[in-house]
Amino acid sequence: MAEKYFSLLKKSWPVLVVLPILATMIYFLPDLVKVRQIQTRVVSQINSTCGCDLQMDSMRWHWTPLPHLTLKKVQINHPLFTAEIPRIDLSPQWSALF
Repeated sequence: MAEKYFSLLKKSWPVLVVLPILATMIYFLPDLVKVRQIQTRVVSQINSTCGCDLQMDSMRWHWTPLPHLTLKKVQINHPLFTAEIPRIDLSPQWSALF
């Protein structure tokens, strides 16, 4: 009986090693990207497009449940209005990616 488990372990050890490493890489990949540079670029593009002053506290990429970008504590200042939004989730338009 023990031999059966050891043979199964011998066959499946690559999966048991590779899956946790892959999951860890996917989880920490957004932290390895230069988020500050991307955040600055996103803010400047939105400011120039909308003609308003946009400020945000943080920006983070999430993989689950679907890949999306989360912006937190967003403030929009426009001559006609001011808005404070606690959280915005932005999902990519899949047809544009393919």
